[in-house]
Formats: sequence, structure tokens, C-alpha cells
Amino acid sequence: MWRMMVTTSMTTKKVFRELLCVLEDWPLHSTSTCDGDQQDVLALAATRALREILRMPRCPRGLKVHFPRLLLALLFQVVYSTEQMSDEVDTFWRECQEEGGLPTSPSRLVAFEMERKRGWDTLLHAETHHSAMGLLAREIHGVSRHFNASVASYLVELLSKKEPRCELPAMAFLVEILASPGADVRAESFLQLVPRYLQSTCSITRSLVLKGLTVICDTPWMVPKLRFLVQRLMDLLQDTDMDTVRMTLSVLIKVIQGPGFRISTPIALQLAQRLQPLLDNESWYVRHLSVSIFKEVIERVPDDGKKPLKTLVHQSLLPLIFHVFDENKAVAATCWGTLLLATPLLKKEKLRQVVLRDQQIEAIGECLLVECRSRAAEYLRQSLTYVQSPQDSIREAAVAFLGVLGQHMRAQPEKVRLIYHSE
Repeated sequence: MWRMMVTTSMTTKKVFRELLCVLEDWPLHSTSTCDGDQQDVLALAATRALREILRMPRCPRGLKVHFPRLLLALLFQVVYSTEQMSDEVDTFWRECQEEGGLPTSPSRLVAFEMERKRGWDTLLHAETHHSAMGLLAREIHGVSRHFNASVASYLVELLSKKEPRCELPAMAFLVEILASPGADVRAESFLQLVPRYLQSTCSITRSLVLKGLTVICDTPWMVPKLRFLVQRLMDLLQDTDMDTVRMTLSVLIKVIQGPGFRISTPIALQLAQRLQPLLDNESWYVRHLSVSIFKEVIERVPDDGKKPLKTLVHQSLLPLIFHVFDENKAVAATCWGTLLLATPLLKKEKLRQVVLRDQQIEAIGECLLVECRSRAAEYLRQSLTYVQSPQDSIREAAVAFLGVLGQHMRAQPEKVRLIYHSE
């Protein structure tokens, strides 16, 4: 029946539109058809009908026009039928199998008619749908620019809905399409979705959005278009998922270093504050990016923001000094460069000269305590944390600094004892 219906141009267009309507829209509603068929069954019935059409010797004319949406609808039907295997679906599928020639699982109907590639097994498991969709998008995004544009346009439309279906796999597919040739226009459409999806409660969704932003950052002229996201990106620096924080930092550094970027005083202060806990992160990459952005903040802060920024820079001074001895050379070099910018802001020229010519902790510590005598107790509290550092070089630097600090606080033994026991 279905083959007959698509052999004439008069009915072909209507058939494909109806199949798309069923595949895309029916799973969104809890209505039944007039003969009592349930929503899940109807979508699988449409999938089966499409299978019969695809088995025709010659490709129907309307298939090429509707192919991008049909492909995505079928892929999302895999997701939907995998997650919601109702009794009605099982009954329907057993009846289909009795007619012969069908796979043993509803989800495999889609894969059955496509050339088997890596990732199909991944697609058939609810926990890995998004990974498979990303893999498939990478495999096919070289088909044509028109195909990519059609797919991206449909996905943006889908993800713009109030309650989008298959949000995670749809986002995974769209992010991979961003890397395809001529993706500039699609990137701008994607950016419209970013504020909403960066606030998703799903960490995988947030990571996918950040991956998309990383791809966009590879196109220099697109980077300024991300400036409106700086506040939302700063909020993500407090995320408990370190992969999210790492990706956020990698996007932020490119936006801040982008052409024509100007940092406002409120943003500079918030950013410096949120970077402080990350200076000691166990990941060298997070430390490196955090210090790099902190350096940019010091360098770019407006004149009216320099005074309030001093407090945060003072608090970060000793961590920066200790990480000059970081085992990772990139982190150590960045901390050294940041100290050379921080000391003039704090009007500590002598300390800057010592850092510039002598990277011995004893010399730096001695000068720091002379320049900032009133902060000795604060430095003692901070140093005790670094004595427990997993890095030998930082532990040794902390112990050496405590030796210098002990000489400066000889007249305050009771204060030293109280601080030591409170930590």
C-alpha cells in the first residue's frame, strides 16, 4: 500500500508530510487515534511504513527533499522507543515479527535499513544516545552544505521549543554540525540557544553547549559575538563538575583575549573572586587557565576598579608566589608573569624587583613580609594549607616560607600557636 502511494507525485508529498507529522509530533501527546491506537504504537507504525518505502527499487522523488528531517525523526524515534518500551509497543512489535522480516527490537528498525557504522550499538542504549548522535553527525556532516543547513535549522527550531523532545541527543548532533564547512550562520542560531541551555540541570547538556562554544571560538571573527555570555560563563566557574569548569575557562580566556574586549569593574571583581579557589585546583590545566585569566583581569581592569581589586590581589599574592614553584612549567611561568603585573598594582616595587631577579622562596618571602608586615598572620594561615600540597616543590616552598615567617613573628608566639592550632 505504502509503495503504491508514493509512486505518484500527487500523493508522495502528502505521504511524507504525514509520516513526518506522526514521527515528530505524536510522541509529544497523550491522545489516541480514532481507532484507539496509542501514541507509541503509531510512531513505530509510521517507522515501519517508511521502511517499506525505503525498500523500493527506485527512490521516491519526495524522499530527497524530506531526508534531513526524516533522518533526525528516525534517530529520535530510536531514542524514544528505547526509553519507553510500553506493553502496547511490545504487543505491536510481536505482531509485526509474526509477519516476518523484522528485527527483534523496535529500536533496531531504524538501524536495520541504514548501512551499519560505528556507534549503532551506542545509539541503542539510553545512557549513550547523545554520544552516538555526535558520532553519527561527525560521520555525515560532510554530505553537503545544504544538508547541514537543513539539519541545523531543524534542530535549532526543535531546541527552541518550550519543552523540546530528545533535548540531549539533539544538542549533541547540533554541536557536531557546528564544525562543518560554512557553519557561520548556524553558529549564530546556536548562540541564541546558549543562555537557556547553560542553565540546564543536566551536566552533559552544559558540557555539550560549552563544546559548541569552543568550536565557535576557533573562528576569530565570531569570538566577539560571545561577549554577552560572560556573566553566565562566570556563574559556571562555581560548578561542582570540574570538566564543566575546565571548558568554561577555555571559552572565557578566548573571549577576554578577543579583539576589542573591555572588562567592566563589576565583572573584573566577580571574575577575580571566582578564580581564587581555582588557583589551587588539582588540574594543572585549570590552574593555568585560572591564573591566565586572573592576569588578564589585572591588566584590563578600568582605573575605577583598581582600588577594590587590590584586596583580591593581596589575597592571591601568596598562592601565586607558591605556584611559581609549581611542578608544571606552564603554571609556574604564568604565575611569575602575573606576579610581575600584580606587584605594581599593589605598589610593591621592591617585591617586583626581587621576583624579577631572584626566584628563591626565602628572598621573596623576606621581601614580602617586609613590604606587607601587617599581613603576617594571614600569610601564616595560608601557608599551613600549602604544607599539605600534593606537590613536593610547593610543600618545600611553604616550609621554607614558614621558616622566614617564624623569624618575623618571634615576638608573637601566642598568636602563632593559636593560628597553628585553629587550622
